[in-house]
Amino acid sequence: TSTVTFTSIDTGKTITSNGSSFYNIVFDSGDGTGAWTLSDAMTVANDFTLTDGDVTQSDDLTITGDFTQAGGTFTCIDPVNDSFSVVGSFSIPDAQGAFRRASGTDPDYTIYDVYGLQSMKCWLAKNFTLANNIDASGTFGWNGGLGFDPVGGNSTRFTGTFDGSEYTISGLTINRPSITNVGLFGYSENASFSNIGLTTADITGYSYTGTLVGNATGTGTVTNSYATGNLAAIYIIGGGLLGYNTLAVTDSYADVNVSGRSTYRGGLIGFHVSGALTNCYALGDVIGGAEAGGLVARSSSATITNCYTTGAVEGASRVGGLVGYLGSGSILDSYSTSAITISYVLGVDMQEAGGLVGRSSGTIQRSYATGSVTGAYKDRGGLVGDNRGIIRDSYATGNVGSALSRENDCGGLVGHNENGSIYNSYSTGTVYGLEEIGGLTGHDEDGFTRNSFATGNVYGTHDVGGFVGDPKGSTSYDNNWHYNNVSADFGDGSYSAQVTRANSAADFKNQAHSVYDQADGVNKWDFDANGVSAGNNGVWIMAGLPHLQNEWSASISDVVGLQMMALDLDEDYTLLGNIDASVTSAWNYTGSSYDGFDPVGTFTGSLDGGSYVISGLTITYTSRYLG
Repeated sequence: TSTVTFTSIDTGKTITSNGSSFYNIVFDSGDGTGAWTLSDAMTVANDFTLTDGDVTQSDDLTITGDFTQAGGTFTCIDPVNDSFSVVGSFSIPDAQGAFRRASGTDPDYTIYDVYGLQSMKCWLAKNFTLANNIDASGTFGWNGGLGFDPVGGNSTRFTGTFDGSEYTISGLTINRPSITNVGLFGYSENASFSNIGLTTADITGYSYTGTLVGNATGTGTVTNSYATGNLAAIYIIGGGLLGYNTLAVTDSYADVNVSGRSTYRGGLIGFHVSGALTNCYALGDVIGGAEAGGLVARSSSATITNCYTTGAVEGASRVGGLVGYLGSGSILDSYSTSAITISYVLGVDMQEAGGLVGRSSGTIQRSYATGSVTGAYKDRGGLVGDNRGIIRDSYATGNVGSALSRENDCGGLVGHNENGSIYNSYSTGTVYGLEEIGGLTGHDEDGFTRNSFATGNVYGTHDVGGFVGDPKGSTSYDNNWHYNNVSADFGDGSYSAQVTRANSAADFKNQAHSVYDQADGVNKWDFDANGVSAGNNGVWIMAGLPHLQNEWSASISDVVGLQMMALDLDEDYTLLGNIDASVTSAWNYTGSSYDGFDPVGTFTGSLDGGSYVISGLTITYTSRYLG
């Protein structure tokens, strides 16, 4: 149980254990000149301490206690054959070159274990590749309970590349509630990350916190990467994969529950400044304060394309199923099924909540939301809470509020539309509130709406309209419709514009209705479909009400997907389960009757039913081949 200490007197020596173990071993040259080589397999029954000097590992090293390096260098260039394990805490300095456990030659290195992963902080300008899966579950006991030490910091940023080779890093733990820039990589600049899987991560930071990168700046990319687990940020900016980000992100996702009742909480990214965000999704729940989003809390100027979310989102203001606050950027071909809840946070106004976006100053196109939106003092919308940009070819189906709601500025599509524009869009959810409550828009100020409709019932006490609750200023309309429990187009009875109450909600199940095909022929809804290459034909397809063609999938889970087979007639389709098609009895209204399901055209592909059942399908067309 004694301690063996090597000093400068022993420099240059080879240490051979010959099968015997050390209890405590200390390397401290005192003057920086010490250099020792561990020549055979060594076991340290308690602690290994490197204070000063250079240690080279050339065989297996097992440490039952702690490994603590305060200075000097520790080098292993053959981690495949020279194993290294620490049962207790593992702590190394930030000094460049201090600890190496990787093979390769400068600047490209390969990592094999969690210790090599931690050693990246000593080689910030290099390129790393994983050779295998890494179990990082032991990190919970590192550094006195602080866990893994993030690679890169404010003054020492990671500038290399990291390729996970599609391997996983499991059980990574970081518990640093008073530290900024927290993640596997704390702070990166002009770095790129690819093919990384972080599973069952448990990350806590003060601000700028993400599972993969806390603060990713400059240019670079994140591709084919994901994270699962839990993340908490005590103060600002927390994201399921990235905290603060300026990189382009592609084909990546997070299934991370993100929490922290302050600003900027996102299921994938907390604060996304720029860089395209493409083919990404988030599944975890998000709980935040001001600006919380199922995918991104705030997106300043980026283009978000083909992304979606499913987890519940809760916050105090600017809360959205996909994005909390959308700046000058855009959202294209994306959707959210997330349920949205506004809840009280001290010092934050409870407002601006939407099924897709809390507040938007950008462009939203070919996108939809199906989740409910509840809470908020004002500005709640099925799609957008507060719109100051453009909404085109989009829809919302979720209910807004509840029977006990006492909020203002609530709409089935948009709560508050200020200088915003809405084209070729609709809503079907029931809307509840107190004042300025509308089927499509609650409060419309200096906005413009064309070729849009609402069918959800509307309930409130003042300024309640079937289409708009309260139009203000220079607001204008062109060819809009509604049908619900409120006969008045506008809650403000003194206002008159191009809004018409339909004969019934069924009118909107007729593709020939004038809301879809305006007389000038310029602004009509795009239902083009040639049966080739789904998603690249037009924008809409009738499946009861209009659905976006980008909802198409070769894996069919519902009757809408069944109808969408018409978009690609030579595809191979698969049913994912039984399908209740009874709703088709009320599809494709002709003005007096329903034609039902529209038979898929000249089909040359295949449909594998998987022994599932399609029940209640109705087809009554008289001018088609039926079957």
